[in-house]
Amino acid sequence: MTPMLWLVMLTALTHVSFVGMRFATSLYAIHMHASPAVIGVLGALFAVMGMVSSVGVGRLADRHGARRPMLAGAVIMALGGSLAFIWRDLAALFIVSTLVGASYNTFYICAMQALNRMGTPDAARKAVVQLSVGFGFTSFVGPVAAGFAIDGVGHAITFLGFSLLPLAAVAALTLGGLVLPAAAPQKTTGPAQRRNALELFRDVQLRHTYIVLTALSAGWDVFNILMPVYAARLGFSASRIGMLFGAFTTGMFLVRLLLPQVFRLFTPWQVLLLSLATAGIAYLGVPVATSMATLAPLMLVLGIALGVQLPVSIALLFETAPPERAAEAFGLRVSLVSASQTFLPLIAGALGTAAGLGPVFVVTAGVLLVTGAATRRQWTHVHARRRGASEDAASPSP
Repeated sequence: MTPMLWLVMLTALTHVSFVGMRFATSLYAIHMHASPAVIGVLGALFAVMGMVSSVGVGRLADRHGARRPMLAGAVIMALGGSLAFIWRDLAALFIVSTLVGASYNTFYICAMQALNRMGTPDAARKAVVQLSVGFGFTSFVGPVAAGFAIDGVGHAITFLGFSLLPLAAVAALTLGGLVLPAAAPQKTTGPAQRRNALELFRDVQLRHTYIVLTALSAGWDVFNILMPVYAARLGFSASRIGMLFGAFTTGMFLVRLLLPQVFRLFTPWQVLLLSLATAGIAYLGVPVATSMATLAPLMLVLGIALGVQLPVSIALLFETAPPERAAEAFGLRVSLVSASQTFLPLIAGALGTAAGLGPVFVVTAGVLLVTGAATRRQWTHVHARRRGASEDAASPSP
């Protein structure tokens, strides 16, 4: 087995642990009679450390390599998840959310930096597609397994089981089963030593990529945080809620599996804009869907719409960012996504408590549709200017 495939498999396995514990946290909080606002806070804590530390983690991986931060992330993730087994109280979930979110974020950024630097660019792109397909599968397995485990053995033991999964990465990194690339070559003079992550926004393609993926991430966050609450209020059991998540991740898995064929028909930007429109329309239908027969197809469509953003955005980022700043650019992406994951659950939870969950889904649909329309208009203007400049350059001088 190649090192790239080893890394893909270990990252996917760690992702099972992350999504399983995040899903179990919402259901555990519901079991403890927490309000939507409290559940929103717990969802935000999974992302808050990523918001403030992702760029620094990316720089660390660029300069010193990925192995040590990945190892630390896997160890802390295992310890954080096991806390919910030891301390069976709502207060423990606040610590679990923070530790698991921060440690997985560190592992993920460094794994992507290492994956990007293994082999040729074509091999790295292929590995990213493989990992995105793997994430589609693990995003199905995590919630579904958590739902059935909670119904079968309870919340605490479910957390213990998921906390054991990152130990596979710990074993691979400490026993020599996974060899990672050395740090990326760095520029040693001038402004490179005083660089600012916001400089990356000067690139038009990077800037638009960040805007679109943040909006799509917001749609993802509303699903992860409030869909369990919405389904629970409809009287669904934990296993049926897990099946709804399974429908979502089935759509995500299928679209990622078919991405090579999709890219033969559409450009990456057309895929992202179609994703925004489809997700917005799907969210408009959620407030009127009150049964498994109506919600499950909507979740499948929503999974298809939101499932493309990870592989497409990663490909665009690594193709556009300077090679010596690849992990930093990816870290900035994670920071923006984490900011959405930090503040959006708080807003959604407060709005859901005050006005009900229906308006939250409608507002989310509006954000996705407006972002799609604005981005399409601005992107069209950029391409028109580029075409004009190309035609001017190609015109013969008088």
